[in-house]
Amino acid sequence: MGVEGKDGWVKKLKDENGISVVALQETLCRDVGTLKVASFWGRKVVEWEAVESSGHSGGLLTLWDPSIFVKCSMEGPGDIVLSNKFRFLRNSLREWKASLDASEGEELSNLKAELENLESVMETRDLNVEEEWVFSALEVEEWIILSSKLEQSVIGRGPDSWTWSGSCDGNFSVSNMKFLIREARGYGTFFKFKWVSWVPLKCNILAWRAEMDRIPTVPALARRNIRVDNDVCSLCDTDVETTRHLFMGCGFSFGV
Repeated sequence: MGVEGKDGWVKKLKDENGISVVALQETLCRDVGTLKVASFWGRKVVEWEAVESSGHSGGLLTLWDPSIFVKCSMEGPGDIVLSNKFRFLRNSLREWKASLDASEGEELSNLKAELENLESVMETRDLNVEEEWVFSALEVEEWIILSSKLEQSVIGRGPDSWTWSGSCDGNFSVSNMKFLIREARGYGTFFKFKWVSWVPLKCNILAWRAEMDRIPTVPALARRNIRVDNDVCSLCDTDVETTRHLFMGCGFSFGV
C-alpha cells in the first residue's frame, strides 16, 4: 500500500477503534511531510517520526496523539537510553495514577457529603430507609412528564380563582352540566322527541323510548349483561328481536 492508499485508511482505523498510535511500514521518509501526515491522522494535532531503511523496502512511519504519548529523545549508550526510557515511563505512570486517585477521591468525598446531607434531612423529618418510595419505571416516566408540564405552566401573581370551562361566561350551572352530560352520552339533538298531546302519555313514552332504543329487547338486555338464550322474536319467530323489527318488521305486531 503506497502513501496515497494510506490516506483515509488511518483515519478510519483511528475513528472506529479509538487508537492513539499507529505505525506504517513501507513508507519512505522522502514521500511524507507534515501536511501529508496531518491528512493521515485527520487533524493537525499529531506528532510523528519517520525512520528510513536500507534497500527498496521503504521505512517506518509512526504517528501518535501528543495528549496521550510524549516523544522523549535521549542520547548515550543503548542500555542507558533504554533504562532512562523505562524510568521516564514509570514516572509518567505514577503521575497518571496520582491524578486518577485524586479525581476518584474528590468524587468519593462528594458522594459522602451528599449521603451525610441526606441522612441529616431524614433524621430531621424522622424518616428511615424502609419508608423511602421505590418508583417503578412507569412511575418515573410519569413523574418526568408531570415535571415537564409543571415547568411549562405559567403562574400569575393574582389571587386564585376557579373557572368553569363548560360555559362561555365561566360560571357553573346545573343546566349547563346536564347539557354536557347529554352531549357526552350522544343524545344531542337526535333524540329531541315531539310529544303529541292528544295521544295517551304511555304511548308517547313508549315511542320516545323506542326512538332511543331503550325498549327491553334482546339486544338491549344483552348490553346490560342480561343474557337470553333465544334472540329470535317471540311473536313471529323469523328475525332477531330488535326495536326496528318489533315496530316495522314483525308481521304479528304489524297486524295488531
